[in-house]
Amino acid sequence: MLPTSNDAVPRRCLVALAAAVLMIAACGDGVDISLQLRTAQNRTPAADASLLRSLTVIIDNGDIEDRASFALNRADQVAVPPLSVDRTAPFNIEVWGCNREACDAADVILRGCTPTALDVSDRDDTVVVAIEMHDFRDDALRRCPGIGD
Repeated sequence: MLPTSNDAVPRRCLVALAAAVLMIAACGDGVDISLQLRTAQNRTPAADASLLRSLTVIIDNGDIEDRASFALNRADQVAVPPLSVDRTAPFNIEVWGCNREACDAADVILRGCTPTALDVSDRDDTVVVAIEMHDFRDDALRRCPGIGD
């Protein structure tokens, strides 16, 4: 369960554990990616997930970019709408967390990414990808490739 401002759980706790399952497709052949999102600990400014209402997931391999936005359900896991990218080429994933139902760049309060490209060309099982979500002002985000900008 995701924390709300009324929960006794600290605000910097888990955003979502395996809350998102992506289906990355290419030429009829796909791979499932399980995103495990968690808020960064002991950072300034603190990553506060208590106001999250939606996420946008962006996947990009330099040639193809696809994105999906969806509202969160704090009581259950949420499946990300299917996204496509050529799985034979390494790709990056970026996740935006927003405090509105529409999750556009101007609404981002938390952000995370895969700082190095993922290569799943030889995988046919579920790939687990852990992404640490940071306050949108955190300098740690400089390591992100900025695919959603």
